[in-house]
Amino acid sequence: MTGGIDTSLPMAILGPGLLGGSLAMAFRAVNPGVEVRIWARRDDAAAEVRSRGIATLATTSIAEAVDGAGFVVLATPVESMASQAREIAASKVAPGCIVTDVGSVKASVVSALDEVFEGAGARFVGSHPMAGSEKSGIDAARSDLFAGAPCIVTPSARSNTAAVGAVTAFWSAPGCRVSLMQPDEHDRKVARISHLPHAMAVVTL
Repeated sequence: MTGGIDTSLPMAILGPGLLGGSLAMAFRAVNPGVEVRIWARRDDAAAEVRSRGIATLATTSIAEAVDGAGFVVLATPVESMASQAREIAASKVAPGCIVTDVGSVKASVVSALDEVFEGAGARFVGSHPMAGSEKSGIDAARSDLFAGAPCIVTPSARSNTAAVGAVTAFWSAPGCRVSLMQPDEHDRKVARISHLPHAMAVVTL
């Protein structure tokens, strides 16, 4: 077991953009023998992943991507996560599969996905790696994107303790500085941070 997950099982990333692509590259750099699968919404995006060789499998089928997976990361827009989570919950993931996300909003995501995975074979724990670039898309992906970046893991009252520990270790592996925070508290603090540059710009006008 490395980075909080069982590396004998496939890992699936939904979304091949900047975060998803960088995560695949970073994880394979640390664990070159692990099977990493990427789900993309479009055929051309899946083909781009295959051409870059950053995943073992690139597919437009969520069920295929997560089949037998021990760890799944939702690196997709927040508004699409609930429907994708339902597809994951209905798929044949490995027993005890852990699911996390990279969404910048946590309270609504955690509430919705906790409900989706309640009683399912997978366990969900929210997270928010605060890494990025002025560029977007897989063209901007790089293996060191997460090195030194803060990552907030947002367990809820429903979260499995072992799963929280696994998600924390998972994000620590590529170099994130991980902290734990309740989803509501995360949203309040991130909202204040995001509004600060605008407020400073207004003050200095």
